[in-house]
Order: sequence, then structure tokens, then C-alpha cells
Amino acid sequence: MGRTKANEILVGGENWDQVIRDEIVQMADLRRRECGLVAEVQSLEQHRAQEAAACITAQSARQVEEQKLEDAVTQVQLKVAEAEIISEAVEAGLELVAEGALLWQEEATDRKAGLVWGAAAPKTGDLRAEKRKQIHPAIGMITRIAQLVARTVKRALAKERQKLQDDTEYVRGLREQWEPEAQARLAQISQGTDAGPS
Repeated sequence: MGRTKANEILVGGENWDQVIRDEIVQMADLRRRECGLVAEVQSLEQHRAQEAAACITAQSARQVEEQKLEDAVTQVQLKVAEAEIISEAVEAGLELVAEGALLWQEEATDRKAGLVWGAAAPKTGDLRAEKRKQIHPAIGMITRIAQLVARTVKRALAKERQKLQDDTEYVRGLREQWEPEAQARLAQISQGTDAGPS
């Protein structure tokens, strides 16, 4: 009874054991709350860290995209500059081909096919070297253009030759039908000995 009686002593009208139990329950409740708050704080810190990592990832991705954009702009600028150089070279080459300064020469037994200087070519070696340097960026295109021009001229000349040959054959046919006096007079005209009509 000694211990039970001691535990049952009332403190300020309350049972001491009950007060301690209530305090322990309150402390346990506070401890649970504290643990809950710590977990909540840790969760918030983890969420904040994830957001910070996501922000860093987004910034890195943005920097990568900005770098790609900058690289693309640089590439476009290089392509534009290259196109301008090629355009100027093509223009200079077209002028040379159109003037007859640069020609395409077909392969023969004593020479290879390729571009050659024509009658209107620059007269000095220095000027020719300067023109070669100027057209070098577009030499492939200029070569193809010169080939097309040479082939077009060749076809046009072949047509004209054929027409002249056809006309010659026609005149020969007419000549055979002429009277002997007309044939003799035509022969004199051809030789430059014709004194005119008799």
C-alpha cells in the first residue's frame, strides 16, 4: 500500500500519476508533431532542391539551345559569305565566257579537254592569274557553263554548215540544168574573169 498510496497522492487536487501520464502523452504528441514538421521541412527542402536542379537543368538546356542558335547563325553567315564569293566568281566567269576570253576546248590527240584562254583573254600573265584567282571559287560551275556554250555553238555551227551544204547542193543541181553559156559565165564569175554581159 505504500507505493500505491504514494502514487495516489494528490497534487493540487490531482493525481500525480495522471499528471505525469498526461505530460508524457503531450510530450509524445509534441514529439510526433515535431517529427511530422521535420519530415515536412525535409520534404520541402527536397522539393526545393528538386526545383533548383530543374532550374539548373532548364538553364543548361537554355544555354545549349542558345549556343545551337548562335552556331546556326554563324553557319548561316558563313554560307551567305560563301554564296556571295561564289556569286561574284560566277559573274566574273560568265563575263569571261561571254567575251570569248575563256573557252571550253574539247579533248584532242595533242591536248586534254578543259578551259583555255580565248582571243579576248587578258594579255599579261599577271592579269590572267588575277582572273583565275577571281573565278576559282566557282570554277566547276564556270566550266559547265563554258561546256554548254561550246556545245551550243558547235550545234549552231553544224546546223549552219548543213544549211550551206544543202544550199550548195541545190545550186549545183540548178547549175547542171543551165545552158552551156550560163555555165561558162558562172565559171568566169567564180574565177573573177567575167567582163560582164556580152
